[in-house]
Amino acid sequence: MNDTTATTEHQSIYTVAREAGVSVATVSRVINNRAGVKPRTVGAVRAAMAKIGYEPQPPNRRRGPRLNRPRERRKRRVALLIYGISRGQLRAPVYAEVLQGIETALADHGFGLMLSYIDGLHQLRSAMLKREVDGVIIFGRIKEIMESGSLGALPCVRVMGTSDMLEGCDHVTYNNRVIGELAARYLLDRGHTCCAHISTPAQARHEYRGADFASVMKRAGGDAILLTDPDLIEATAQYNRVNRSSLEALVRTMADSPVRPTGLFVNSDLLAAAVYPILVEQGIHPGRDIDVVSCNNEEILVSSLHPRPAEIDIHATAIGRRGVDQLLWRLTNRNARVERILIEPTLVAGG
Repeated sequence: MNDTTATTEHQSIYTVAREAGVSVATVSRVINNRAGVKPRTVGAVRAAMAKIGYEPQPPNRRRGPRLNRPRERRKRRVALLIYGISRGQLRAPVYAEVLQGIETALADHGFGLMLSYIDGLHQLRSAMLKREVDGVIIFGRIKEIMESGSLGALPCVRVMGTSDMLEGCDHVTYNNRVIGELAARYLLDRGHTCCAHISTPAQARHEYRGADFASVMKRAGGDAILLTDPDLIEATAQYNRVNRSSLEALVRTMADSPVRPTGLFVNSDLLAAAVYPILVEQGIHPGRDIDVVSCNNEEILVSSLHPRPAEIDIHATAIGRRGVDQLLWRLTNRNARVERILIEPTLVAGG
């Protein structure tokens, strides 16, 4: 601003003050939308400005110290912390759907997203989080984060995972206990009384799917063969893939059973996409010799399988969106008890 402009600006404020019958300081407060001015006085100042044709300079060109002027309000933001999930696993379509649900829900509510993939708790800078975000969504391992106290008093919600414990914050995930039951009932309804389930031991132990699958089959008078291998899934920073030799060995074990299963429940679409060609190599044709049920409903992995397997859809996108809804609720209900919200999986028939 040159000197002539500054002088004109200064004189105009005095003119407005005289016309409105108020002090120059009051005119300044009205121009800068400061609190503490009566509505009637604001109206008088605005009327005086209109009468003399006075238009104040934009905020960044006004005279005087900037510290006394109202600061622009920071856009509301949520941090998404990803911890304990390899970058290879994160490329799985089901996880991408969860992230898409989170991102679109935040955008719908006018929130920004700060994505932070952390390999260790030393990377979690709580001071930065407190200064820049309104809440946190945790995707992955949570116990260490909560025990570290790194988040302070920030509201947080965990999404996905099958832990039975509420680790100090709300948890939005799928109802894992019905997945094995849905798969077993689908195969039983199609007349299969001898079935198999393929997974890793960790999945069978922690996710209950194999145990629930076998329990429902047994109660119905059927039989379930649980086939596991700790090396079935290879997860690294670069990829998340099926160990083909391990899967081949499990399929051969199934094929060599005294009573060959006619129904097969696999723990994920990643396994389904890999098991189809191996079944055919063993002379077992999906849709003719065996019915397959998979889980996650990941279109990109199963759309080319023929016939398409039946699916347990965990509604990953809905989990992400519901996680955002819960966090926004938690922002205004900080003292309410911690909650777990379970999204109900549904069965999608095969083709």
